[in-house]
Amino acid sequence: MADASAWNDISAAGRSNLDRLLKCDSSRLQVWLVHDWLTGMRGGEKVLLELIRLFPSARVATLFYSSGSVHPEIERRISAVSWLQNIPQIERRYRSLLPLMPLAIRSVRITPADLVISTSHCVAKNIRAQSPHLCHCFTPMRYIWDMQSAYLQSRGPATRIALKTLTPWLRHADIAGHKSVHQFVGTCRNVCERIERIYKRPSLVVHSPIDETFFKPAEKVSGQFFLVVSALVEYKRIDLAVEFFTRLDAGNRARYGKLIVIGTGPDMTRLKSMAASAAGNVEFKGWQDDAAVRWHYQNCRALIFPGEEDFGLTPIEAMACGRPVIAYGRGGILETAIALDDASPERATAIFFQKQTLECFGASLERFINEERLFHPTKLFARAMEFGRPAFHTRMAVIARAVMDGHRDMSEDLLQRALAISEDH
Repeated sequence: MADASAWNDISAAGRSNLDRLLKCDSSRLQVWLVHDWLTGMRGGEKVLLELIRLFPSARVATLFYSSGSVHPEIERRISAVSWLQNIPQIERRYRSLLPLMPLAIRSVRITPADLVISTSHCVAKNIRAQSPHLCHCFTPMRYIWDMQSAYLQSRGPATRIALKTLTPWLRHADIAGHKSVHQFVGTCRNVCERIERIYKRPSLVVHSPIDETFFKPAEKVSGQFFLVVSALVEYKRIDLAVEFFTRLDAGNRARYGKLIVIGTGPDMTRLKSMAASAAGNVEFKGWQDDAAVRWHYQNCRALIFPGEEDFGLTPIEAMACGRPVIAYGRGGILETAIALDDASPERATAIFFQKQTLECFGASLERFINEERLFHPTKLFARAMEFGRPAFHTRMAVIARAVMDGHRDMSEDLLQRALAISEDH
């Protein structure tokens, strides 16, 4: 363990340790990246991909994966899986197997390494790690803490009974799992507050990054539609947007345009049923590749983000493409988007609604149409660039090197001093 005073004071010895670590070639480090499961390229998987780029020799461990569902660079690094991988059609059934996951992650065997980084919204942080362990926590497990009722709405009776019965044990296992973690980082202050409340541990904010070389404004916007890009699960509240656009009469359909929904998930059938009478005013595109998603971002009137998220990459990606956001004003969006009410018009990137009701949602859309001209693509892009990859790589590299040197529960003040030192390299 490093001398705490050397770190806390950034004394000569502390600075020497940091200098040595910052000069270390990350491509030669032995690193394990532990992810809950790999069934698609969503926000968490994009973070995992950036960590592979930061640590090019890293190996990936996961509970299970679906071949072809993630970036090839991730899939070719998979080196350890749990016994859940052997269950037929696991990619369709895994949500019903949540009670087994704390046991399954303990079965994953990883070799000693310079560093273990878990990217976790479920049980990845519970990995048996005999090495320095940094956890990039997307959120403490929603299913057993803050959003259990929303998760259970679409589950069968057996799953609901099993999860409710096992919740005390799952919470115990979840809390016990943090003991092997030397340092937590959260995707935003909202998540960090939850980590402290549940695990009684401090954490550092490291915002999830976007690819600033890929997401850019178009020279000309050609679309007349609003856009949703999301996993289709109930707590995301995509039903608000679908129901609103389904109910529009002919005149308002011409004024608002259509709603396009990109994404898949267990709520797809219900949402399509809701939109059955929309006469084509709600279009479900299913899964789309990155280039298609970018085109839709660039050409929509605005991205609709109606759920409460811990962070949420899609609003930042939309802003990077020069398009504003209409969002429920709670959660991580408050740290990334700038509401029209809270800033001068030239800095605004979003309009928030404060209640998840059709009336509030509709009022925010109406306001957007009346004030659409106030949103400037160049300002939206500039705001999104504050969440680009360079900032993510720098903060993660400095924190990782501190963890490898034996530091635990690093403070933000100490991180800022370490970052200042890193600028010399």
